[in-house]
Amino acid sequence: MTNDWGQTQGIRMSAQSVELQMIGHHGSPELFVTGSLMNIARGSCTLRLKTSAPSRPSGIGHLKIEAMRPVMQAEVTVSQSQFEYLLQTFQGSLPRPATAIFKLKEELSVSVAGDLSIEHDMSCTITDISWVMPLR
Repeated sequence: MTNDWGQTQGIRMSAQSVELQMIGHHGSPELFVTGSLMNIARGSCTLRLKTSAPSRPSGIGHLKIEAMRPVMQAEVTVSQSQFEYLLQTFQGSLPRPATAIFKLKEELSVSVAGDLSIEHDMSCTITDISWVMPLR
């Protein structure tokens, strides 16, 4: 049996937990969102949302992917107003988990079954982030 492979520039994550962290006396608030990947089989991701200066001029953040583990780590810089909106929304009671969608500069090879094909650890540039927040 052969797998059909395709290219994707989007990673979808279903948020399972959200924490607000402020480290140190002068620390800026950051949101840490952990969740399961929806379009990568058996994968999970931790997303760090912050409002400080953009980490890279070509994007709003980066996504680190480990070759030997189904764990990804993302770091994204958003505007202060978007950060406050997300914080307020996550403090409410959502009927279902929110979904974060990362748009990547690089393409990833993914099978129809959701298997990711990478040979070594890699870091991808996140160029945009979208949210789906269920209301009812």
